[in-house]
Amino acid sequence: MEAKKKRRKKSVASDVCAPDVVLDSPDHVTAFEMRLADFLLHRCAATVITVADVKDIVWNEQDSNLVSRMTFELAEQNPKTKFEDILQVTNDAWNHFPHKRLNGLAPRDMVERIRADGDFTPEARPDFYTLFADRFPETPRVVKMRGHDWSWEYPAVFHTRRSELSSMHEKDEELMSEGNSGSDFENIERELLRKVSIVAAKATFDENPLMFDAAIMLARDAFEEDETALTRRILETSIYEARKLVPPVFSIGTDLLPWGFVDNRPFLLLLGEYATLVEVIDGPQKAISHYQELLALNPNDNQGIREILATAYVKTNRLEELLELDKQYPDDMMAGLKVGALLALYKLGRLDEARSRIPEMKERFLHVLQEILKTDHPQPELIPGRIKVGGDDEAWFYWQHQGTFWMATPGARDFIREAIA
Repeated sequence: MEAKKKRRKKSVASDVCAPDVVLDSPDHVTAFEMRLADFLLHRCAATVITVADVKDIVWNEQDSNLVSRMTFELAEQNPKTKFEDILQVTNDAWNHFPHKRLNGLAPRDMVERIRADGDFTPEARPDFYTLFADRFPETPRVVKMRGHDWSWEYPAVFHTRRSELSSMHEKDEELMSEGNSGSDFENIERELLRKVSIVAAKATFDENPLMFDAAIMLARDAFEEDETALTRRILETSIYEARKLVPPVFSIGTDLLPWGFVDNRPFLLLLGEYATLVEVIDGPQKAISHYQELLALNPNDNQGIREILATAYVKTNRLEELLELDKQYPDDMMAGLKVGALLALYKLGRLDEARSRIPEMKERFLHVLQEILKTDHPQPELIPGRIKVGGDDEAWFYWQHQGTFWMATPGARDFIREAIA
């Protein structure tokens, strides 16, 4: 470790053009590299980072948030340098240098790197989290950021492992979307790759249940194998370990874990995964408190939990609570919440209020109201992971979730038919 620190304390510029490197042409060192070296040396002097380090960070990136992390890290350590200037140079680096996951785009620069460093091997290069390991905590924790906003923080090794799992998961999603198309050999290869990612996730989870991404991957695999007890155990183990790290002063309903802090997202996704599992196994009544907790932690609800909760309220006839939820999101565009609230008003006999909403309903959700009135509901063409606002797929999905409750409510569809005539 000490040797590594000494290596990184050399001049930034020396890493661009070492004296023992013979250049075939004066263009070998690009103008951007020289500008970056000068910027790091004179305007980010408080950060011991070289041009080669920046290349390694960009090469090993696994998510688009990394350029923001790098920018904020440099800005925090070099407060006298304008944030906009740092952002500009990190963006230039992001676009100029090759990325491993993009199959080495920026090939000219890649060739130059190999020519300048005969020992260069992509797999051996440190990533962002390795280079800035001392800026991350030794163990996971939940810390107060500002006001009532809190955030999870993880050790550098967590981030590196999460990036690797994320890359595997993306490949798995692609394979799943392809189904069993292709030759027998391709299908076998696809299944083997999926199993490799699950083995990696299991090893990661067994080492530390706080690796929420691994817990989600394992739980989904177990659920697909109809092992619901194992699915529940995996998620509950991870959540149990996580809750032990939440400080006693953290108060749900007052304090928040905003989605805007990217390190909160794995935990919020874990809670969402568990809540939906509870609904599948134990029914919506049991799941409601879990959905409510998620909205209390992250009221902006980047996960769309409010729509799932609205449907749970409809299923359990907790209509007043549905209307209270509707008030919290007055300009919402989610059909499950807004059209569900219309149904709640009708079922409660508050017809004048229901009628007063019709103009807005016709403007935003006419396609959904028309779907309710259909006698047949064929499935439209669906794009995995996407729902088009105002599209046939949005209306069809709404019908799948709440349509039977319109059918089961006497006069409800006649009310809609008359309202939009």
